[in-house]
Amino acid sequence: MLKRLFVSCLLFAISIILPSLAFPQQKDSVWTEPKGDIRVEFGIDSEQRRFFRPEFCLSWPLGSAAKSRLFVDLSYYERLNSRLQGAIDFWLSLGLERELAAGVTFEARLNHFCRHLTSIENPYILNLNEVMGRLWLTAQDIQVGFGAGTYAGGSPGFDSLAVFNLNVRRFPVAEVSLESEWKWVNVKELLYEAGLFISLSKGADLFFRTAKHYRFPTTSYIGIRFRSEGTKERYVDRFMFSTGVYPFYGLHKLVVQGGARIDFFEDDRRRFLLDVDFQSPILNGDSFFAQSWPDKMLYDVTGEYERILGKGLRVAWYARFFIDMPADKNREFRSSLESGIAVRNQPDFDRLDSRLRYEIAAGTNFGGAYGLGLKLGLNTPGSKTLNFGSDFRCHLASKRQAVEWKVFADFGRGVSLRPFIGLGKTTDTNAEPSGRLPLKRMLLAGISFYKWFE
Repeated sequence: MLKRLFVSCLLFAISIILPSLAFPQQKDSVWTEPKGDIRVEFGIDSEQRRFFRPEFCLSWPLGSAAKSRLFVDLSYYERLNSRLQGAIDFWLSLGLERELAAGVTFEARLNHFCRHLTSIENPYILNLNEVMGRLWLTAQDIQVGFGAGTYAGGSPGFDSLAVFNLNVRRFPVAEVSLESEWKWVNVKELLYEAGLFISLSKGADLFFRTAKHYRFPTTSYIGIRFRSEGTKERYVDRFMFSTGVYPFYGLHKLVVQGGARIDFFEDDRRRFLLDVDFQSPILNGDSFFAQSWPDKMLYDVTGEYERILGKGLRVAWYARFFIDMPADKNREFRSSLESGIAVRNQPDFDRLDSRLRYEIAAGTNFGGAYGLGLKLGLNTPGSKTLNFGSDFRCHLASKRQAVEWKVFADFGRGVSLRPFIGLGKTTDTNAEPSGRLPLKRMLLAGISFYKWFE
């Protein structure tokens, strides 16, 4: 418990230090501005599985003079069959990047990898820690990277690692690009990922990829990718990423959340959008600093058609699909599909555009049960430097109820940083076969990151 309090305090300490990185003195430079980007992939593979792959990329400059950046990347690769069973490859990368000369950069990074299975008993978790250095050479439309490293801890049998990257734009025409990475493991096994991407419009790419991942056979993937970087116009409207600590909760020690909004169509009176959000509570394990395995994957996917009625009032029809997939357990997923009407006073509840923010939703699911939602937020006026606020969120459905209240500070330019502390209470739709498990009130402290693309 003391360790959890220590981590909670550490998160807040980081949030106090990071403002110096969030307000650089120089502008319009890749080395002096905080950055946040996202890539989201959907598709099918050669094993007739659906796959979903989001990647969140955050970075901050280390001072205004030195051309160096601290970066954090989180991604996962989920492959699911018709019963929503399959592997999830989690990747968490931390590192430092520094420019050595024009077109030459060096990065040092730690990549943590672990593989889990949804709705399948999984007694052994493959987990690795890649420690590597890599040199990047960039010239016009070609980028080459090569590096080497080793493995620190994790599953046995992995010792050495060599890496080579080749990315080519205009391959061979302007709309087509090549992205590839090869890993030579233990000087005997070649892993790779190579794909062709066809640019469609507004940061949307159609792609074909072939890959051989850790202890997986060669597999082909085809799908569509939505990205925020490298384009002036984009379908991706915003993304958020959050991590928090439960100081006094016995089952879970952490929770990781993320989400993206894809705005397919918008004009002065209406818009059509898709919100894809996920949440993964992390099991307590033997101790706080022991292994950190997810208990489940929770998805909340909402499509909306919204119209503006005037005077800031917006009304939307929504369809909301919620799914609860246990990790590493032989237990079936549970889901619900809900449809109804929502009313709000601003386009995005999480933006601090108004002192008072609200969103009210009411609907029903296909089983005839109700679904009610309320979001209420109060905050200081929209300052460009520092704001304070409080959010209350509540969603009540027949099989799952969730209530949350948070207070937060908000600062940062480019990437909004929000340290928070709050209380929450929920019911678990997929606890034990006996049914719902009511949970006690939970204290949560952590940091959220938000990025909006104008």
